[in-house]
Amino acid sequence: MAEMTSHERVLAAFAHKEPDRMPMDLMGTASCLMDPAYFVLLDHLEIEGKGRMFRKGENVNYYDERVLELLGVDFRRVWMRPPVDWQPTVSEDGSISDEWGMLRKKIGETMNFVNVPLESATVGDLRNYPWPDPYDPGRIDGLAEEARQLRESTDCAIAARSATQGIFEMALRMRGMEQFLVDLILDKRFASALVQKIKEVQIGFYEVYLDAVGPYVDMVETGDDYGAQYGPLISPEVFAEIIAPARRELNELIKRKAPKAKIFLHSDGSILKLIPHLIEIGVEVLNPVEPDASGNDPQMLKKTFGSELIFHGHLDTKGALRGSLEDVLAEVRRVVDHMAPGGGYIMAPTNHLQTDVPPENIVEIYQFAVEYSSTGGG
Repeated sequence: MAEMTSHERVLAAFAHKEPDRMPMDLMGTASCLMDPAYFVLLDHLEIEGKGRMFRKGENVNYYDERVLELLGVDFRRVWMRPPVDWQPTVSEDGSISDEWGMLRKKIGETMNFVNVPLESATVGDLRNYPWPDPYDPGRIDGLAEEARQLRESTDCAIAARSATQGIFEMALRMRGMEQFLVDLILDKRFASALVQKIKEVQIGFYEVYLDAVGPYVDMVETGDDYGAQYGPLISPEVFAEIIAPARRELNELIKRKAPKAKIFLHSDGSILKLIPHLIEIGVEVLNPVEPDASGNDPQMLKKTFGSELIFHGHLDTKGALRGSLEDVLAEVRRVVDHMAPGGGYIMAPTNHLQTDVPPENIVEIYQFAVEYSSTGGG
C-alpha cells in the first residue's frame, strides 16, 4: 500500500478502513505525559528547552510538537485558552482554585482535589453559584488563526482537546462522589438540576470553542469517567434517564458546530454496559479501552461494536509499558493484532504516562508500532 499522510491515515481509520499503518496518538485528552515524565523524555531525546505550556496548576501542563514529530504521531491539537477576566487564587495551604470553585493541592507528586463546594447545596443554591463564564473573550483569542494555520501547514489530523471535565465527572467532584451517587437515586430533582446546569455551561464552552476551530478539526474531544474496574459507576437505567439526555444535547451541539469531526469520549474503567447508550447519543470515538478493566476484551469489542465505534487507546500503561523492552514489543503486537484489523483503531496510552514508564519504552512503542503495523502485524 502506498504511504499515506497522517491525515489520510486517520481518516481511513475513522472510515473503518485499514490504512498503510496503524494511526498513533499522544498528548491528547488523558494521553499526555505527566510533567516529570515529559521532562525525562526531553532529556532522553536530547531536546533542549520546553514545549508550550497550555495550562497551569495541573498534573499535565506541556504540549510539544517536537516530541510528536520524532515519534511519528499522527495528530496535532488545539485547545481553549484561559479566560482574561479570571485568575486563580492560591491559599495559604498551597491549594489553587479553578473557575468552578474547586481547589487543588499538590499531595506527593500529583495535584489533587481537596474541597467539595456543593456538598450541602440545594436546587436554589445552584442558581446563585458563581459558574464559569464560557463567553469570556480570552478563551478563543487567536485560536481560529492557529487552527487554520495547522490545517494548511501540516499533513496531520487535528483534534480539539477537551474544553472541560465531563458533566457526570464534574457533578461527582462538586457534590462529592458518594453524595451525588445517592442523589441519583434518592434526590433526582437535585441530581437533574445539577446535571442540567453543568451541561449549560459546557454547551457554552463548546459553542465558543467550535465557532473558532470547528471548520478545521477532525476530532472533538470530550471526557466523562463513567466506569469503575468491574462495571459502570451507575446503572444503565440511571445513565439513560439523567446523564444521557444532557450528553446527547452536548454532542448535537458539537456536530452542528463541527459536522466533519468525530466526537471523542474519554471514560476510564469498565463501561461495556453503557456502550449502546453512548453510541445512541452520538459518541464515535471511545477512549481509553483499559485492557485490565472488566469487559474490555479487544476482540469482543471490535466484533460487537467495531462497525459503529472507533477505539482509541488500549496500550497498557499500568503493566506492559512499565516493564522491559520485550514487554513493550509484546504489547504493541497485541494491540495491533487485536485492534488494527479492519481499521477503526488509533493507538495511544490508556492514560497519562508517568515516570514509571521509562523514556526508552515510550520511544520503542512508537518506533516498533510503525514497523509492525506497516507489515500487517501477526
